[in-house]
Amino acid sequence: MDHSQVNQSIVQSSNDLDLLLAIQQCERLLLSPQPPVRLKKPRIVNIDDNLSQLLKMNIAKNMASQSSDRRHEFQNHYFSISLDSCSLYHPDKVTPVTIHGFKGRTNVAYATVFARNNVYVFGGQGCTDTYARFNLIEQKWYNDIPIQGILGGEYITACYDGSQNIYLVGGIINSLPSNRIDCFNISTEEFSQVGSLPTPVGIVSAIFHNGKLYVIGGSHKGVQLRRIQEFEVATGQCRIHSGALDIGDCTSCCFDGKDIYVLSGDGFTRVNMITKSVKHLKAPKRAARNKMFIDGNRIFLLVGKRNNMEYIKEKDYWIPLSDNYRSDELPNAGLCLIKD
Repeated sequence: MDHSQVNQSIVQSSNDLDLLLAIQQCERLLLSPQPPVRLKKPRIVNIDDNLSQLLKMNIAKNMASQSSDRRHEFQNHYFSISLDSCSLYHPDKVTPVTIHGFKGRTNVAYATVFARNNVYVFGGQGCTDTYARFNLIEQKWYNDIPIQGILGGEYITACYDGSQNIYLVGGIINSLPSNRIDCFNISTEEFSQVGSLPTPVGIVSAIFHNGKLYVIGGSHKGVQLRRIQEFEVATGQCRIHSGALDIGDCTSCCFDGKDIYVLSGDGFTRVNMITKSVKHLKAPKRAARNKMFIDGNRIFLLVGKRNNMEYIKEKDYWIPLSDNYRSDELPNAGLCLIKD
């Protein structure tokens, strides 16, 4: 027998002996008395429903915050709402992207706004006390979210400050014009009152610049308010920025960082933010509520099929644009530019 066979025999013998000793030890343990096993009394945990709901809300907000760091694919698109869907138009694309799932809202031409990966639509006829949100990353609608802490309404003007808040201005509440200035915090999804205008204004246009809301037009007791009001958010103070303007029923406005452009029933006007100088410009052949946008340094008016136009500042005239910008024909529907 060589050395390898001897070593294998020793290993085999050792393994068999260990196994036998282990079996004998198990038999002795089975035969020996064991202490009784006592089960612990189950622990009762009371769950606070309010706390549970709060935790769920915080988890949802954290998830929303994480999703805000992600990017959507619709930069520089125009988001247009129809009766039960939405379309995203891009000037370089012939066919828009259409997404269903929107629960129809009317009287929301000024209440539709883009902010941080979402499009918001506040109030509207038949749904005054709720808002809808479309998540551009998920490409999903969230309908009938309650408006709490403030009154809802129709024809609300929504104005994004470019950071944290969407301001809700004017509108119609219970069939009466409102002087509201409220705030929706995008992160907390909470509404709060900020202040009020000196008089009810009803349907207005608004822009936000350097901590101030500029509220354009409106009407009170059937009389057009031919002015721009300046509301300072931090102090709640309101003053007249520009008065006695030739602006009627304010249809659309936009701001290029220097001038406010106002398109109304009485024509097309430019008001300088600093000097407050006023210049009357050539009006387009057609207008519609809240359909004028600044894109870069260009001014677009997107009324719909065969009625999209661009204003040429240097020559003071309008030129036609492709239907790629917008081809639906709902002049009072919600429309906003998706641009971070």
